[in-house]
Amino acid sequence: VAVNTERHERWEAQQGDIIRQERSNRKLEQQILKTQNGNKVDQSEHDDVRLMEKEVKEITTNIQVTHKELLMFQQKLEEEVKKDQKEKKANQEELKALKTEVEHLVEEQASFSRSIREKKSSYEAKLNDFLELSNQSAAEKMSLEDEIRRHQALLTSAGRRSYTAQLSAAESSKDQSLNVLHRELADAKTLLSKLDEAAHRTQNQELESARNGCKAKVEEVQKNISTAERRCQDLLDQLRGRRDGAAAPIGPVLQ
Repeated sequence: VAVNTERHERWEAQQGDIIRQERSNRKLEQQILKTQNGNKVDQSEHDDVRLMEKEVKEITTNIQVTHKELLMFQQKLEEEVKKDQKEKKANQEELKALKTEVEHLVEEQASFSRSIREKKSSYEAKLNDFLELSNQSAAEKMSLEDEIRRHQALLTSAGRRSYTAQLSAAESSKDQSLNVLHRELADAKTLLSKLDEAAHRTQNQELESARNGCKAKVEEVQKNISTAERRCQDLLDQLRGRRDGAAAPIGPVLQ
């Protein structure tokens, strides 16, 4: 335990005054006892002795009070020292805990920094890959769009050629079919004319029958020509209405 060695400002002018006063008091007490035992003092000395005893008693009382105050002060000082030591220990433990926490936080920060750098590097790499793929996709898209436009142009051109070919084929089929029918009609009319001339010259049942059959054939061919012309015209109208390039089947006009 630490002991206070500094002077008490209330009772000491300088350090050690109280101790020196105690020694002086004990010396005076011894002298008083010696004087009382020897019966060699007079009345004047006896009064001095009483004054000295009174002074000694007061000083002794003051010393006792001072001792009590010193003990209380020392006790309070010891309590303060213990409290300071306890607080110092608590502060040291808290400081140690704070240092440990700071070290942990520093390690965490370093770990976070490494993780951030790694993720940033990974992000940049993925971003570069994405940009590269995006550029490739854009180039491929442009190429595909160009190819689609080219094929659309080819398809449109092919559709137009197909339409023109179908129209030409339909007109050619019409002309061929009608030509055949017209030749067949011309032949039938020629035969009918000859049969008519023969019938005027000679009355014959077989000739009349042949003449009637020829007339029926002429009527049939004329009917077929009308039907073929109507069907050809319907097909041509249908083709002219299909200008999207879709192919329409072209069969024989005359069934």
